[in-house]
Amino acid sequence: MSCNQRLKNSHYKSAQNAYNNTPQAFIASGTPVNVLGILNTDTGCSLETVTGGFVVNNGGLYRISYDVIFTASGAGVAELKALKDTVALPCADAQITTVADNVYTLHIETTVYIPVCCNGTPTISAAISGVAGTINHVCASMVKLA
Repeated sequence: MSCNQRLKNSHYKSAQNAYNNTPQAFIASGTPVNVLGILNTDTGCSLETVTGGFVVNNGGLYRISYDVIFTASGAGVAELKALKDTVALPCADAQITTVADNVYTLHIETTVYIPVCCNGTPTISAAISGVAGTINHVCASMVKLA
């Protein structure tokens, strides 16, 4: 589907920003973070926001950011990682030591070149692991820089 069919301006810089305040239970072995609740920003044609993150339609240099507020169910080390398809992105990993029933915030941010080939479009996502708990709020954004 072309960009103009979605009534988006192909001359705008591609930027997506979404937040989700719906509680999301997660398990220690790892759970994908659901970003799509409210889509704040939806410009350009290079990105699309989906439940599990962002679909990259055009290759380029991107800035990726996730903020996750959660309540831990127990003690341990919670970890938030950004992924390109199933591969962890460099410099997009945050950890925090938790105790039961406390609220924590994890932030990851990175700038990375993402190539797009003719046979597929990569998906950028995040997963939380290490302890079980409930995600209270997610705010995620992705902007094409060049």
